[in-house]
Amino acid sequence: MIINSHRLKKKDSKKLNEFIGKPFSVLKKIRLKGVKSKKIKIQEVSPNLRQYIEEAKTTYGHIELRPKGILIRVNKGLQQLIWAIPYYQLYVYKTPGLNIHAQGKYILFEHDSIKPKTLSIEKKMMKQKHLFDHNHPPIESIDL
Repeated sequence: MIINSHRLKKKDSKKLNEFIGKPFSVLKKIRLKGVKSKKIKIQEVSPNLRQYIEEAKTTYGHIELRPKGILIRVNKGLQQLIWAIPYYQLYVYKTPGLNIHAQGKYILFEHDSIKPKTLSIEKKMMKQKHLFDHNHPPIESIDL
């Protein structure tokens, strides 16, 4: 789900909460030692995301963890692109940068901008995805 807006509306916020869960509580955020990344430089995006992100300028994004998925936020001036990805659609490839794929789209975050603090969000994201996959196994893996 992609939301491109100047300001997040109530109905969009409600959709996001249904799609990937409400934001973590303050206690859970403290236990996880943070659920948002620092800004990360975007190196490349898929062709179907280029309409939202101008490639001529340097673009930065943030990753936010949610109980059932992640949010990738990209700010361009007053506009904000929010890409909601549920864990069951999320694929992460560790290439020279951080490559996030889902829903036929991808974002490649630049390697130089991946600092140790940002790498911790990647580890947390993979741990949350593993917990989600463990608690919600695919239908094929259920013995009848």
